[in-house]
Amino acid sequence: VTFKTNGGAWKEGRPPMTQYTFGMSYILPTSASIFRTGYTFDGWYINESLTGNVVTEITATDFGNKTFYAKWSPEVYDVTLDAGMGSFAAVDQHTVTIAATYASQYSNLEQYKKGGAKAPTRTGYTFAGWFDENNNQITPQTNVNITTDSTFTASWSAITDALNFDNDG
Repeated sequence: VTFKTNGGAWKEGRPPMTQYTFGMSYILPTSASIFRTGYTFDGWYINESLTGNVVTEITATDFGNKTFYAKWSPEVYDVTLDAGMGSFAAVDQHTVTIAATYASQYSNLEQYKKGGAKAPTRTGYTFAGWFDENNNQITPQTNVNITTDSTFTASWSAITDALNFDNDG
């Protein structure tokens, strides 16, 4: 029996079976035995294209070598955009929540980026962008590597106006 984990790993103390006996049935490993950070285990398949039905067991009538392929779905996390002292004019509130899919980009952030249609505003300030809890700037092109719901905070730059004096009068 061969298990292709497709980026997954076996949990400690949970090695997979490597052989089976004709006439006996065996339950295939579940998410209790295998993991992949940022993904949900969707089951085992008998082909690399991960099509057809999920296979959950080797039946008593099965025989021959078996290869099973793990299928994974990326997790989706909520990201709260916190405008801080600013606000989102379109919804008249200080926070908005967007979805972020692990191992993709923050494409849902596009409309909330600097210059975006739904970017936050603050009187006397220019919106400078979004930052995570480690002060890393987050853009729509940033790869999603969070594994829990998160908050991004708006950064603001004060608008300063220069005053010009005419000394001649």
